[in-house]
Amino acid sequence: MNENAETRKAAFSKAKNEYEIQRDSERKKLSRYMSDKGFKVVGENPESGDRRKESRAGKGRSYSSGGRLVPPYNLVNWKWVELESKSGDETVIISLNPYDIDPGSGNIHVLYDRIGIYITSNKEALLYYTKTIITKYELPLTQEDLDQLYNLIVNL
Repeated sequence: MNENAETRKAAFSKAKNEYEIQRDSERKKLSRYMSDKGFKVVGENPESGDRRKESRAGKGRSYSSGGRLVPPYNLVNWKWVELESKSGDETVIISLNPYDIDPGSGNIHVLYDRIGIYITSNKEALLYYTKTIITKYELPLTQEDLDQLYNLIVNL
């Protein structure tokens, strides 16, 4: 690889790493906010003592598609916050990269840095979400955005 290509690759890698750090910071901010509001944040309870599980909560890992992808693909930018509703009847997933299906073409798009909300019932073994909402909120989240997201979730 020539020097120019190596320089570009290093600059791109640095930008990717900074982007991941910023997205994780936003995920943690959202997680702390919802926890402070009384939601149980799944996998991020500091009292649980399972630091290994907590450190992986809310973010993707290496993915190899059953060994078909060599080397494995890094899904670390796939971020979410999983909440248990106050009643314990529902799980709420707040996604920092929700998917959307174009009604005209049927194409599936991943909306990075847009907030999506997925809700499923904990009373039944559902294999799908009972509610899916793509919100207007984008990263970075302001205090007003956090307050409005909280109100949206508790009023669903």
